[in-house]
Formats: sequence, structure tokens, C-alpha cells
Amino acid sequence: MSDIAAETPERNAFTALSDVLGTAAGYVSEAGASAGASVKVAAEKSGAAVGVGAYKAAYGASYGLVFGAVFLKELLPAGNVVRRGFEEGAEAAFEAIEARKAVPDAADELPAAVKPKARRTTKVIATDAA
Repeated sequence: MSDIAAETPERNAFTALSDVLGTAAGYVSEAGASAGASVKVAAEKSGAAVGVGAYKAAYGASYGLVFGAVFLKELLPAGNVVRRGFEEGAEAAFEAIEARKAVPDAADELPAAVKPKARRTTKVIATDAA
């Protein structure tokens, strides 16, 4: 009977240790899963923040340039050569944009000597050695 009494505390200690290690492993796996989800959410939010920042920077630059040019043009008298240059330059820019939209691919317009050469592709055939 003394043998059974001596083994019981050790078994209880190992059982308790096993339970504690199992619980700790469960917490670690849950933390890993939630950390992965947190990283995904953080990446999505930071990507969105970068996109918003890029948009606002481009918007500000465009607005500043166009508003500044239009404001300067309006300050100049009607017959001024600088004002006429602004107006005709803007018209030429719009015409150039429309001309580029009309041409589907600028590479088609190039002479054959200037066109980029097509890349060669090599077909690889795999054979089973066995």
C-alpha cells in the first residue's frame, strides 16, 4: 500500500504539468493565429493610408499647378503675349492628348528599323527519365 501512496503525488504532478503545457500550447497557437490576422489588417490599413497619401499629393500638385497657371493668366491683360502663350500652350496640350488617344499603339507607327524586336521564346520539353 505504501507503494501506491508514493506513486500518486508523482502522477498528479506529471498530470498537472501535462495540463499546464497543453494549455500553454493552446494559448501560443491562438496568439499566433491572432497575430497573423493582426498583421493582415495592419498591412491593409497601411496600404490604404499610402494610397490616400499618394492621391492627396497628386491632387495637391495638380491643383497647385493648374490653379497657379490659370490665376496668372487671368491677372495678365487680354492682349499680353504671355497670356496668349498660356492659352495657346494649353490648347496645344489638349490637342496632343487627343492625338495620342486616337493612335492605338505608338510602336505601330515606327519604321521597322526602329521597332523593338520580338522576344524569342524557347520551348522546353520535359522527359521522364524513369
